[in-house]
Amino acid sequence: MSTIDESAIKTNAAAGQNFGLAWAVKRALLGLTILVVMFGGGAWLLYATIDPDRADASETAAQISAPPALLSSR
Repeated sequence: MSTIDESAIKTNAAAGQNFGLAWAVKRALLGLTILVVMFGGGAWLLYATIDPDRADASETAAQISAPPALLSSR
């Protein structure tokens, strides 16, 4: 009833399974590149959000708020 040639179906099915070493290496490199860019970009964005003035101010505030006994024992 159908006019589909069976040899065309076999050829297309076999062609889809020809994944070689080069294909696997390309996919692995693509995945690693995406991973490095994602984590590198995220780390850069997190680093960029740190305000240097506030970081210094919080360190000074921690020393002032410490009890005098702890400061003299250093």
